[in-house]
Amino acid sequence: MVITSSSDSSIKLQSGELSLSFAPKNSEGSSRSKSNILIKTSAKFDLPEGAADFCVYGPGEYEVKEIEIEGYEPFSYVVRMEEMRIGYLSSDALIDNLMGSEILITEGNPEFAKTIRQIEPMLVIVKEGDAKALAKELGVELESTDKVSLKKKDLNNYPILKVFALS
Repeated sequence: MVITSSSDSSIKLQSGELSLSFAPKNSEGSSRSKSNILIKTSAKFDLPEGAADFCVYGPGEYEVKEIEIEGYEPFSYVVRMEEMRIGYLSSDALIDNLMGSEILITEGNPEFAKTIRQIEPMLVIVKEGDAKALAKELGVELESTDKVSLKKKDLNNYPILKVFALS
């Protein structure tokens, strides 16, 4: 799996020919390329027509091709892809649903540090905001990169929490 960010702050998970994107909070000026699956992450906008083969608009259980998605209020998600559990944290609400996420995608908000510690992911992907302050609050170093490439077996190489800021 390859995890990247685009200039509009959307996060894309790519597995072979299959792609899933977490839409940014603001769709104006969006530069994202079309994904197979697009997940809505805010009530502030509607997903553009034809933006993806399949769109997730909120709470519910979805299965598209080989990807399982669980949506929770308010716009938090769990995605199962390539035998990995990926959480998308939009707020402190309903963190019980995100427990067991090996990878957590969130904003660089130092106030989320306590929540992240409770979820106990191996990797945190910061999509926007103050990634440096979040890493400092978590007591770990921040690694800035344009993409994160990994497989399930790679997660064992992270004995402690690792925070990545996608640029």
